[in-house]
Parts: sequence; structure tokens; C-alpha cells
Amino acid sequence: WFKVWLEAFFDVVGIHKSCDMTKKKISGQYLDLIPRNMIMDENGVAIFFDQEGVLGEDLEVGYVVFRALFSSFYALGVTAPTGEKILPSILCLIREIGQGAGFSFADHEIKHYHDLECDFQRFVVGNCNLSYGMMAAMQFRVSNTQSAQYGHGAEAHGQIVILKQALLERDRQIAVLTQAVKDLDE
Repeated sequence: WFKVWLEAFFDVVGIHKSCDMTKKKISGQYLDLIPRNMIMDENGVAIFFDQEGVLGEDLEVGYVVFRALFSSFYALGVTAPTGEKILPSILCLIREIGQGAGFSFADHEIKHYHDLECDFQRFVVGNCNLSYGMMAAMQFRVSNTQSAQYGHGAEAHGQIVILKQALLERDRQIAVLTQAVKDLDE
């Protein structure tokens, strides 16, 4: 999905992929060219919609790529287990996918892009409710989405363990968000 989006993004912006494109400047009109604002028509051509977000200044390609990845992962609800004992944080996955696609997402760049996104959110909705620390700590919520209809014995126990882990993760995220609300109120 990311490769499909990235190619469509490059086509619309009119640039060709070269080495590290992270710092390449593009028009601020491309701010909302993110995956959730893209559909494919019957011929497989990408169409971007909901493009009201526009900046009056140029922006870095890396920022739009960061927005694309972050908004996609942030919108996910519960995900199915991957077989890995520990899933990467959302921030780690953004960094890995970005770097795998040729973007140099160093810590200072991610922090800069987070700050830009907060500025944009403050402009659009009046606040930024996701601190950099909260973003860096965000984990995927995992649950067994293909549980058996009638589990027995070890199978049922395994399903219960997975559900309890998902509930604990949900409680941890609620605590983080509760603290963020308290911090905003202060």
C-alpha cells in the first residue's frame, strides 16, 4: 500500500524518485496528499480528494511521507498478531518504512515533522493533543481477530491471554491519553 501511495504521490507532485528525497522542497498545496485521501479508479489510477489543507510555503517531501505513514498507523484500530513477540512502536515502524523507501528519518527530522504536524493541527482544530513523547511511545493494539468460535482447553486459554493483553494495552493507552488531557488542562 505504501509503494502504491508513494508512486501516486510522486506522479501528482511531478517528481521522480532519486536518492534521498527527504529534504526536497515541494509546494505547500500537496500537504494533504496522504493515503486516506486517495482512492483508485476502475483503471487503477490514483485520485486524491479532500485536499483543503494547504500551506502558504514550500514543505519537505519527508514531511508529507511522515504524515502519510503516521496518519495511516494512527488510524488503525486493533491489529492481528504478527507472530513477533514484541511489535515495533508506531514511530519505529514509520522510521523503518521511511528509511526502506529511501528517506533519512533521523530522530531530529522526525521531531521536526512532529512539530510541523502539531502546528498544522493547531491551525486546523485549535490544538495539538499528541506530544512528541506520546507519539514516540505509541504502540499498536493487538488482538486475535480470528479466534475460534468455540475454543477448548489450551486454545481457549490462549485466546483469553491475548484478549487480556489487548485490554492491558488499551488501559495503558487510556492512561497516557488521560495524562495528556490533564497536561493540556494545566
